[in-house]
Amino acid sequence: MMTRIQAADATAVRSETRGADKTPSPVGDGLTAVSARLQELFHRRQAGAKFSMDGIRRLCAALDHPEKSLRFLHIAGTNGKGSVAAMCAAIFQQGGLRTALYTSPHLWRYHERFRFNGTEMTDAELEPLLDRVMQASGDATFFEISTALALCWFCAREAEIVVWETGLGGRLDATNVVTPAVCAITHIGLEHTQFLGETLAQIAEEKAGIIKPGIPVATVSQDEIVMSVLRKRAQQQDALLRVIAETDLGEFEPPLAGEHQRWNTALAVAASRQAWPSLTDSVIRGGLKKTIWPGRCQLIERDNGLPPVLVDGAHNPMGATALAREIQRRWGRGKVTLIFGSLADKAIAEMSALLSATAAEVLLAPVRSERAASMETLSHHLPKGRVCASLTEALAIAEQRGRPMVIAGSLFLAGEALALLAGRAAAAHPNERL
Repeated sequence: MMTRIQAADATAVRSETRGADKTPSPVGDGLTAVSARLQELFHRRQAGAKFSMDGIRRLCAALDHPEKSLRFLHIAGTNGKGSVAAMCAAIFQQGGLRTALYTSPHLWRYHERFRFNGTEMTDAELEPLLDRVMQASGDATFFEISTALALCWFCAREAEIVVWETGLGGRLDATNVVTPAVCAITHIGLEHTQFLGETLAQIAEEKAGIIKPGIPVATVSQDEIVMSVLRKRAQQQDALLRVIAETDLGEFEPPLAGEHQRWNTALAVAASRQAWPSLTDSVIRGGLKKTIWPGRCQLIERDNGLPPVLVDGAHNPMGATALAREIQRRWGRGKVTLIFGSLADKAIAEMSALLSATAAEVLLAPVRSERAASMETLSHHLPKGRVCASLTEALAIAEQRGRPMVIAGSLFLAGEALALLAGRAAAAHPNERL
């Protein structure tokens, strides 16, 4: 994805993203009557995550089971879930289907999580739904409430297909309350080991938990440990398993930047075809060309001689590896200024080592989250990195260097960067385990 930003100074004032009419508003922008309810909802984040399906099942029952009247494409995995979801949604929308998309976390504002035919939920739509779901919520968590809210809105909009991204894991994730038409599983790696298990096999088992009896599943060829888990689960559930191989990668041009997107594109196409067999190649190609997925290997070209900026969440070693390859493909080694920030519960040592090896200079920026790693922690892993008081300061320093800039290490940092580069004020994000 490429965005061009024209700026009079260090802060961009306009952005144009391929296929988009405007840049989304930042978190908190434009909130009126819903603000109090949202604050109440955000307060639920303090309870953390629940690894049980009981809460979401109770909530769906109280809301007359909105999940039972919708058709889903359920997506799990470690890296690429959002990219695959965005591509699938764009393909279905190109095919004329009433298409819903549920993803997490948001980059700038809560409403981004819920999209219908490419447009995010409005305040006017959110307010009555949030009232209804909160009144029925009991002790439900932030993510359970958000998931139920999505189901209610998609029902009200009479969605024909819902592209449904897991939050954390799969087996006990709130999104697993649905019975999908198709499942898709992206590359799986070590992540959230404190919740999902310490081994690749254990994590794969959690992700494979979205596979349901008789429901077809598509995945990409990956580590044999992962593949053995997926094959076993699919066999147990009598589910047809489609495995994307390298020979499947050339059929359609990836709409997003990065070599890894070849795999994500092939998976999105296979899953879309399984979910809606009547899709033509022309529709698929047209949908892919319209795919938008901000903050994931997003190149921002700027006018007035300002250096380009590559923004990527890259919040785990697998993502950092893919980004490092993309940096070297574009600019080679030691040619960029890296702005790095991370949450405290991420694999900072591995991510920072992978990304700093590509950079001429590293600037350390705080992430606007209660879960942010301290600057002392970042400096421990990157002793040659320059500590900055804010992302704004880091951007100003990087622009003075004149090199291409890379901002990475956290989706929250990516969201703040995109807001700042578009001339908007970014707000702190809820303390989610995502």
